[in-house]
Amino acid sequence: MFLTLTAPSFGAVHSSTRPGAQPRPCTVNAPPGLCEHGRPRRCTEHHDVDDSQVGQALCPDCYDYEGQAVWQWHCPELWRRFTIRLRRLVAAHLSMSEKASRDLLRVQFAKVGEYQKRGAIHLHALVRLDGAPSDDDPFPSPAVDVPASWLAERCLEAASDIEVDAPPVDGSDGTRVLRFGRQVDARPVRRHSDDDGDVSPEMVSGYLAKYATKAAGDVAVDGTPNRHLKQLRETCLELCGRALLHEGFSSPYALLGKWADALGFRGHFASKSRRFSTTLGTLRDARRKYHRDREQLETHTDQASTDDPLDAAEHIVVLNEFRFVGQGWLTPGDAELARSAADAAREWKDARRAARQPHEKGKNHGQALLHR
Repeated sequence: MFLTLTAPSFGAVHSSTRPGAQPRPCTVNAPPGLCEHGRPRRCTEHHDVDDSQVGQALCPDCYDYEGQAVWQWHCPELWRRFTIRLRRLVAAHLSMSEKASRDLLRVQFAKVGEYQKRGAIHLHALVRLDGAPSDDDPFPSPAVDVPASWLAERCLEAASDIEVDAPPVDGSDGTRVLRFGRQVDARPVRRHSDDDGDVSPEMVSGYLAKYATKAAGDVAVDGTPNRHLKQLRETCLELCGRALLHEGFSSPYALLGKWADALGFRGHFASKSRRFSTTLGTLRDARRKYHRDREQLETHTDQASTDDPLDAAEHIVVLNEFRFVGQGWLTPGDAELARSAADAAREWKDARRAARQPHEKGKNHGQALLHR
């Protein structure tokens, strides 16, 4: 099952028409008139996907930036509770305890997070039901026949059941009840299907790869500064400061500022259940073996070229590979901040050096008189 869990709405934003779809107005379904800050509540323009206005709030003063930052912060907890609730629902519909149901069905998943234009996180997951694993078959088929529609209903039911009570940031804030958005989708994954609502394994892998590579930058495609995402980052820093002043490092939001560049989302961009596929330890062992075998091959080739250069040419293996060299600053603002910090550090060192010079001259002069 290919599952999509969305973030709720925190305010009206400009939207675009999907590629290949019929052009439509931006926010035609919004109520007419002006908001309390004197800005239009709706936009009737047709925005392209690369339009810098897409994702920007129609009224920044009406938009709930604090609510979105808090929701992003607790999004990993929402996902954790969703997986727990889904496993319990599977057991309940089998009229068994959760422990006993694992001998028949086990919920496995692989999940990635995707940043929307408005900076909100959507979760996309490939959910699967396996049987109880064994040494002979680590990924067995379920012991009972479960239709895809049954799993889809359990996913949608679990997503609608869960909620998280987010504690207040400080004394001036209140408790928030956090849930997933109303746009929740669950579609079966079939290798051969003519149903337009189903997706193929190739489509799912393409979706997950695309979602996992999207970033939360604050610069639009055309280089225009993204005011909306910048405000979200500043809100994260502000909430972190308020939380530290209120409760210190015991506050649940004490590290929110650390994740300001991720717009408050502190979860892994990709995660999976333990038995969904091969483990990360197995992948690390495979990489170690690859590098060890390559070093042995290079050593053997170098030795052969020393003994017989003509014979060594027959054993040369060309390895084309990519190596990570480094990463620059993601935004011009980060680069400017780094340059400013370097200039400030340089000026501070120069000032300290200048302040020490008169003292060192006097000290050397005193030592010379003492010597005389």
